[in-house]
Amino acid sequence: MSLNSIEVVNRLNSSTQQPKHLLYQFITNCIRTCDTTADRSVQNRFVLLLCLFVQSMIRNGHIQVEEMVEELTSFAANYSRIKEAAALFKLLKTMAPDD
Repeated sequence: MSLNSIEVVNRLNSSTQQPKHLLYQFITNCIRTCDTTADRSVQNRFVLLLCLFVQSMIRNGHIQVEEMVEELTSFAANYSRIKEAAALFKLLKTMAPDD
């Protein structure tokens, strides 16, 4: 996971129609990277980048929130100490259907 890889995936999704499962797998792999990164400052940077990326994908209609709501909500809650993760959590809660 890096800024470059996120930028490549962002550009691919913006310029061509990609299968949703590839984007979802990329996000899942990024979440795993965040969870397994030992260096706290690197982890915080990864979380920030991923949250901004996911928010952008949601705003542009590339992610159907219902399909990843549990995984994304859990991720955002786990890193709620980071401002961008808290904002993602709030966005997900406003978009998720009531149970």
